[in-house]
Amino acid sequence: MNEKKWNNIRQFYMESFGIAPELVDLMASNEVVLMCVSGSSNESISSILNMDIESISEILDVILSFSGWTKDLEFNPYNYYKEDSTLIGFIGSIREACSDDAITLDMITTMYNICKTYDQIEGTLDRDWV
Repeated sequence: MNEKKWNNIRQFYMESFGIAPELVDLMASNEVVLMCVSGSSNESISSILNMDIESISEILDVILSFSGWTKDLEFNPYNYYKEDSTLIGFIGSIREACSDDAITLDMITTMYNICKTYDQIEGTLDRDWV
């Protein structure tokens, strides 16, 4: 969609419902971001949502400051975050669930940070969306 059309949509939501344009952007990107924090790779997201990988990477970078996963994770980090949103608890849960020794502490910390960011976004959308 071109930028002029998107700005018209954002303006419509602002005028009709009083929804901030930034919130419209978050809602439009929600599915991509949720799939990422749930462990889907950019390639899988692209295939399922019929979007180009570059757009997916851009959305994730803007919203999560993360470019996305290169391969699907074998578990859903966001489910573990919802069970225990403390960093220590999250690390322990991922370590128990993960059979892949290639998952480093840095990767787990990234998972935690993007899940934490998405949890805040989800709360904002639940609270402020029409």
